[in-house]
Amino acid sequence: MAEKVHQDGVSAVLGDLGDLDPRPDLTEDHLLWVGVLGFSRGDSELFGLLHGLRCGGARLERRWTREGKAFLKLDYRPLLRFWEEEVLRAQWLDPFRDRIKHVFERAARVFEEAWSRVKSAFPVAINWRLKNLGPALREPGVMERRELGESQTGGYGRGENR
Repeated sequence: MAEKVHQDGVSAVLGDLGDLDPRPDLTEDHLLWVGVLGFSRGDSELFGLLHGLRCGGARLERRWTREGKAFLKLDYRPLLRFWEEEVLRAQWLDPFRDRIKHVFERAARVFEEAWSRVKSAFPVAINWRLKNLGPALREPGVMERRELGESQTGGYGRGENR
């Protein structure tokens, strides 16, 4: 596996997976997108959609339920420069809603397991770096626990009913 060094100075062993994210310049959620795109590779339609969303600047954020379970939220607002929200949702997001939710749940679960191991192995270094991590990677308590409203995320990633 090749070592990838991110612009924020955090390095991770990603191998070829690090190349999945077409926007490594958006460092705050790069690792989340690597996971999501990696888990969607077996579904070419879903992979193409998610890859396209990311190319357009879509973001992922880690959020937590009231019970403390992590989940991913899609923020597609950067795409609204190019798309009308209703068209984006009706033609692209809604038809893939269940498949997006499944991949987001899987990626969130694996990310949390890996993050927990990293924190256990390197607690001093991680605590020192927490203040420098982007909002997508911060822990509950470091970043206020709040959920984005339906209008900001479309509910993708949690499976809310509209």
